[in-house]
Amino acid sequence: WYTVEAGDTLFSIAWRFRHPVSDLAAWNGLGDGSLILVDQRIRLTPPPGYAAPVSSPATRVSAGGAPAAQRGSSPGGAAPRASSPQGSPAPSFPPSRPASGATGWEWPTGGSLDVEGARARDGDYGIRILGTRGQDIMASDGGKIMYAGDGLKAYGLLVIVQHSPEWLSAYGHNERILVKEGDEVRAGQPIATMGVGPGNAAMLHFEIRRNGKPVEPVGLLPPRG
Repeated sequence: WYTVEAGDTLFSIAWRFRHPVSDLAAWNGLGDGSLILVDQRIRLTPPPGYAAPVSSPATRVSAGGAPAAQRGSSPGGAAPRASSPQGSPAPSFPPSRPASGATGWEWPTGGSLDVEGARARDGDYGIRILGTRGQDIMASDGGKIMYAGDGLKAYGLLVIVQHSPEWLSAYGHNERILVKEGDEVRAGQPIATMGVGPGNAAMLHFEIRRNGKPVEPVGLLPPRG
């Protein structure tokens, strides 16, 4: 279980614990865009007897992202559902990518790679790209901004882009964010500027995740000249 803190969203909790937001919503009887409340308990594993849907269409994320946790209470401890804007078109995503050898991803910025340093410090498949403070950070592929903020402290100012129901990319240690949650972005579009990370070095922390789990980004990105 996880106890909701101020500023949390269902999406940020799903990212922190490496679950698809649709799974977290289903395990807790919520919608992807549901309002959650400070001190509400969120289940991080399937409840007893839970059976995952079989061959159901992938859940599309709701426009504008999930609302941040607010203080308050509701009967029975269940969070009230956030109202959805009427008439908003459902966001479209590119086709789901293959597990490896994908084409179409772009490098999010220029600079030198620090793959081993990223793994040693972060314990995952993220990479660090060392560069110059203030240089542009671009979306690695087209998609929708699902998170833009500083609620996940290990990442500093963080932007997360959802490219399809399966695929996400994340951009951490930014100096300035140029987009907002709910924005649609294209591949190569500036979404932030580079800030500083551990050791006060100018860098981008970059991740690609599939179904909530980190994958090796270098194998998906084009060769560098």
